[in-house]
Amino acid sequence: MKSYKNEVLKKKDEMVKDLQAWIAQKGVYDPNTIKDGAPFGHDVANSLKWIEEKAKSDGFNVKNHEGYCIEITHGEGKECVMVLAHADVVPEGKGWTYPPYGGEVHNGLIYGRGASDDKGPALASYYALKILKEQNIKLKRQIKIVIGGNEESGSKCLKYYFKEKKHPAPTYGFTPDADFPLIYGEKGIMTYVYEGEFSDNLITSFEAGLAANAVPSECEMVLKRELHLQKAFTKWMQRHNFKGEYEEKEGKTYLKFHGKASHGAFPEGGINAFTMLLYWVGKYT
Repeated sequence: MKSYKNEVLKKKDEMVKDLQAWIAQKGVYDPNTIKDGAPFGHDVANSLKWIEEKAKSDGFNVKNHEGYCIEITHGEGKECVMVLAHADVVPEGKGWTYPPYGGEVHNGLIYGRGASDDKGPALASYYALKILKEQNIKLKRQIKIVIGGNEESGSKCLKYYFKEKKHPAPTYGFTPDADFPLIYGEKGIMTYVYEGEFSDNLITSFEAGLAANAVPSECEMVLKRELHLQKAFTKWMQRHNFKGEYEEKEGKTYLKFHGKASHGAFPEGGINAFTMLLYWVGKYT
């Protein structure tokens, strides 16, 4: 085989264009557009469809598993190497310097939701296999790339693939969903859902966060009465270098805190707007 690195570099411009095209497919879970063939909604279905059509056009054996995941297969053998990636992304939120679905290139970096989690790494793995295929490299094992549509919201895609469809576990496998070149361990995660009646003599409602695995960057709260604490609010925000809004109208107080978003794996890199707002309300009311 020719130098593999040289073959990769030849594909650079093509891969960048493909990644930009894939980033343009929003890929956010939307329960309001769920239907047969789109179990995670319209946007995720389109994101999966993009990589499905790309792989078909490159001559791969491709199967769409009812909109849960896309399976791309190459080679034969008793043993299987599986690459597990995903085409869904968390909601884009606010505060982007560049359009979240624009895939714009600035200073050698591609900006967009999914550029690093996980469309960029998934496409890199795909191109690695594509080059092997184009160079007619005979493989000792079958290779499968399985791209799911629900990693950010519970991985129902892989549960469907392995448990419902009864596909066997691979002999070897990895997921290109972290820092390059390799991560060999991962923290656990647990998501809680609390349900029940809520009664409070102060709080009418509050809303924060876009995904369970991200630090909420904004929080809004409505209180049942006017607090007359505008000066205290402004002073506290300035002291701690936070941003927020305070408004009183029609007998209620409306509060909004702006924090800093961060992936749930690195909460120390964010500022949790929800906990900050709760702290302020507890301290001053």
